[in-house]
Amino acid sequence: MAHILETLGVSKLRLRGRNNQYNGFDRMFASIEEANLSLGDGDYTPEAGRLNAVLVDSGIFFYSFDLGQFVSAGSLESIAAQADTYLNLDGSNDHVVFDAIAGSNVCRFDAAADPWAVAFTVVRMTTIVDSAYMNIISNGDNKVFLCRGGGNMGIYYSENANQGSGSNTWMAPAAGDKIVIQGTGTGYVQYWVNGVMRAQTNTSAKTDQTGAGTYANQLTIGNGNHFGDFGDFALDNLWIFDGSLLGTTQLAEFFGSAEEPVNMALYADATDVIRMDESDTTITGEKSVYEGDLINGTAALNFLPVPSE
Repeated sequence: MAHILETLGVSKLRLRGRNNQYNGFDRMFASIEEANLSLGDGDYTPEAGRLNAVLVDSGIFFYSFDLGQFVSAGSLESIAAQADTYLNLDGSNDHVVFDAIAGSNVCRFDAAADPWAVAFTVVRMTTIVDSAYMNIISNGDNKVFLCRGGGNMGIYYSENANQGSGSNTWMAPAAGDKIVIQGTGTGYVQYWVNGVMRAQTNTSAKTDQTGAGTYANQLTIGNGNHFGDFGDFALDNLWIFDGSLLGTTQLAEFFGSAEEPVNMALYADATDVIRMDESDTTITGEKSVYEGDLINGTAALNFLPVPSE
């Protein structure tokens, strides 16, 4: 069969890119920033009911009406590979509180603490205003949060009502990114994104406050009842390692695999794996170690279908 372009009598399909620029793809941009610029000024208008694909220097991106942003083809695959719905927090007052786990190490900052790790896939991360502290995870009065400064975000930790200490990650998380936050048990908190450690911050001067406060020895997600703001983000496939962290082999598998969690070798080492496939406001880990509740939210608003386009 003749190639369709040969049948049409053309050697190259030329379609319009930004403004009057013509390219060899259905909208081709020099960067995702340029694609977003065209989206913002009306030069490019996604159409509902069809696949809105653009080609940029870093690959093929689709416009997701669910997320209101461009998402890379690989990111959509990563988000959708392990669950049908995801947890969406709007930054008002909704958050998740998991059961108290006696002696939990997650988010302990003292240098003598056993290691711990929390890993997840980003579905959406808000572009919060500069210097706003958005809580990601907390345990008792200990907390880990992100703070934007310009185009970057810093990762911070604190065991009291102040900003604590932190490091610039030199990037802002985006849809499809896989994140690992882990305490090494030797006085450091590490922040990994897609296989690269973006920050390592010394916590050895901090005091363990996991047993203090309203949520003593409880893992919470997006909780702004401490210092900082409620989380305005969406995530899925939450891994919890209480008493261990991800080594080189485990990190490579977590960042490189799109398998179901139970099929991954590091599943055996995880304390629990929480996929956000929920029909009510109770969240149960696959290993039934952690069970939590959605606070100030509803299943219809906070557990949304994973976007397919």
